[in-house]
Amino acid sequence: MIEIQYLESTENLRKNIHNSQGWRPKAGQTEEIAACLRQGRLFYEAARRAPLEIRPLELYYGTVSYAKALVLATSRNLRLSALPRSHGVSDRSPQNARLNDLTASIEERGTFQAFNDCVRNLNSFRALALSRHERTFTFPCAESTDISGMTLSLKDIFGRLPGLESLYRATFDEREKIDFVQIADEGYRWTVCVSIPSWEIGFDNLVEMIRVVRNRMPFLEGWLFSEASKTSLIFVNARRTDDELLRRNMIHEFEWGFQAVAPLAGTYFTEIETSLGHLMALPSHQVGAIFMQPIDGHFIAFQSLQFLALHLLSSLVRYLPATWMHSLSRSANNARAADDAMLALIEAFMEGVQTSIPKFVAEVIAPSFSI
Repeated sequence: MIEIQYLESTENLRKNIHNSQGWRPKAGQTEEIAACLRQGRLFYEAARRAPLEIRPLELYYGTVSYAKALVLATSRNLRLSALPRSHGVSDRSPQNARLNDLTASIEERGTFQAFNDCVRNLNSFRALALSRHERTFTFPCAESTDISGMTLSLKDIFGRLPGLESLYRATFDEREKIDFVQIADEGYRWTVCVSIPSWEIGFDNLVEMIRVVRNRMPFLEGWLFSEASKTSLIFVNARRTDDELLRRNMIHEFEWGFQAVAPLAGTYFTEIETSLGHLMALPSHQVGAIFMQPIDGHFIAFQSLQFLALHLLSSLVRYLPATWMHSLSRSANNARAADDAMLALIEAFMEGVQTSIPKFVAEVIAPSFSI
């Protein structure tokens, strides 16, 4: 977390906020932001040394500190004393809840809402450009007022976080709720490349795979199928006049997959941004994006979902310690079934957070700084 330590210097912090946010904080503001950054770093460092029994608590408080730092750094007229003291999230888990049933309820006002409304507008990603400047797309995520009252389980959250896909699939025997896509700009021709699970190449399987992908990402109904390999499907910005898969003679089969005949020149459309679904940026400004299955019609920022998951896990430590210790025992006792299936997923999540949250905060405040 050397980037955070660099920003704990009030001189470095003031300079970088001026460069990235366009305003120069006063001495008192800089001190408050630096204090939150330092507190967040110290909580995270303590979490790395802490046993699993209490690690979620320290990670959560560290994340709350980082959230406050980011809100203050991006809000010219806001001071620490004006931030709400409530978390803005409550735990609605029953006393006998299993880990995957832990449930958070989003309230009207608190640290979560301030953080969510800060990060919701930072959801930008770049298209891969083969011959010119890369185009950036921005899709704001859910506003706090729109998701007030929403409830989410830990399973709902983990199924929508990048980096947990394989463990989620193995734990719950179902597909995760996100898909990786890559948008490429080839001039008049744009493509959406979707990563898919490995499949047995055959025309009937191709039809089924395209049906599944379009079901998961409805915006692809407006994009024409172009190519398929063992691990990806590619769609192109051409209008569909019918079900292209019915025209079997227009799709050629090869040993590596399938390729459709190129569409006629007059069928390409240029309204790319409005023809894409609500895509989510990958961490660290990577080229590519994620399509997330919405929750009650809303797309919640990844960082907000991480906040909610950590709140649930910290509440487990604070208010349901017997439930947490039983899960960690990895055994059945006192007529209570074992509840350890999610432990690897939880540990992987916490390991990822310790890197991704500080890195995200540093990239927003000091986007030009990297080590």
